[in-house]
Amino acid sequence: MLDQKMRAFARQAEDDVAMPDLAGLVDRGASLRRRRQGVAAAAVVSCLVAVGYLATLDREPSADPPPAIEPESSARPYMGGANVVDLEKGTYAIQVATDRGEVTAEVTVPDGWTGWIGPNRVFPRGYVSLLVQDVAYVTETPCGPWFEGMTAVGDAPADLVRALTRIPRHELVAGPEPDDRFGVPATHLMLQESAGVNCAGNHDFSLWSVGEILPIWSLAPGSRIDLWVLDVNGEAVLLAAFSAPGTPARGMRELAEVVESVEIVH
Repeated sequence: MLDQKMRAFARQAEDDVAMPDLAGLVDRGASLRRRRQGVAAAAVVSCLVAVGYLATLDREPSADPPPAIEPESSARPYMGGANVVDLEKGTYAIQVATDRGEVTAEVTVPDGWTGWIGPNRVFPRGYVSLLVQDVAYVTETPCGPWFEGMTAVGDAPADLVRALTRIPRHELVAGPEPDDRFGVPATHLMLQESAGVNCAGNHDFSLWSVGEILPIWSLAPGSRIDLWVLDVNGEAVLLAAFSAPGTPARGMRELAEVVESVEIVH
């Protein structure tokens, strides 16, 4: 009797209670897992981004890139001096000692030039030369014995320009005017020797001197001297281009090219 009642209750329960949709449950479970996995992945990515950002905050700032290495100059040491030497065609470094340090002037010469106090070339008739010097004295009274008649000039470029314009028996035919072709500020002027620059006796007509041992003499009446007073860190350095009367056109062109080649690389 009890057994019959239990079987009847089971049949009634089957009729009254609906069975769950297992396929739908499986689908919803899979979708839920996918959402949970997506949330977890997003959390991981966010964490990695945050860690990366914090790492950039802790990292030392990158050092500046090393400066570019300047190529070494191919200029050869200038071999001129008290003795005359033959110069090969090429670029030479002329060292000029000043009160504030050494200045280097690079100059390119063509074939046929020689080295002496400065690069020069002698023609059958005519002469050209280039000097780069730290001038200490400039002539004020002509034809004095040795350094008598010279006056000391200061280091300032304006002082040297003023003294050069006052050299006796020389006419100022150009300038002073600014010229910056050599890589530093410069003032250009041109002098021409007047007639009668020869001195009596054994005295030479000196123009200026590097010190008390090296006076620079005039060439001959009618000679032209192009002068550039360079301003190298506030100190005057003189660049002088000499040309004697009768110099052929080729010599004048070569001198102009040599002057154009000068570069101050102090």
